[in-house]
Amino acid sequence: MAIQAPAISVRDLRVVYADRSSHFTGLSIEALDVAPGSLMAVTGPSGSGKSTLLYALAGLIRPTAGTVTWDGRNILDLPESGRDRWRRHTIGFVFQDFHLLPELTPLANVLLPGSFENVTAKAELRKRALALLDGFGVPQRRKSIADLSRGEQQRVALARALLFDPPVLLADEPTASLDAAAGELVAKTLEEFSIRDGRTVIAVTHDPVLVERIGLKFELERGHVRGDAVRETA
Repeated sequence: MAIQAPAISVRDLRVVYADRSSHFTGLSIEALDVAPGSLMAVTGPSGSGKSTLLYALAGLIRPTAGTVTWDGRNILDLPESGRDRWRRHTIGFVFQDFHLLPELTPLANVLLPGSFENVTAKAELRKRALALLDGFGVPQRRKSIADLSRGEQQRVALARALLFDPPVLLADEPTASLDAAAGELVAKTLEEFSIRDGRTVIAVTHDPVLVERIGLKFELERGHVRGDAVRETA
């Protein structure tokens, strides 16, 4: 059965950075609406605010102004602890640099988010983590992440993001530094998450192959929307 992914609505979102002498607007979005189960690429040159948008959608940074609403609930109204709990079971986040711990096994890395959960759920989470690694074809007997290829590490990061079976997946440059074969596998996996599972998938990317496969594009330039808010790729 497909996952019931929430709708996303952004209004008057601004992220302003300040130093001693000046202010810099890193992100300014008047409106963005993403339907449940959408598969969307966020594109634009380096420094255009793509990762900032992803972090704001996940509640990992607090914007200077505006609202980020999921199914009618503004997550910026939640206290930090409330956002943490909401995020663990709503958002699967794949970081550009993976944020894996090289001294730990693939399984231990996938289970890291589970350290914040009740002990009674550990056995169930372990079973799910093993199933995810197996499904992604990750060698489970490797003693550390350092023994894996970058493509395999990316799949460990995806498995960790899916540990709690979240309805939303946010991925920051998911195919960066991967060879063509590994990049194609990740692109296909993201597509399946949306089409087969009904998840909302938003990927920040420079990869034209991934953008073409995804179909919907939200383009940023210098922190502002370029062209239509969300449009189909050619």
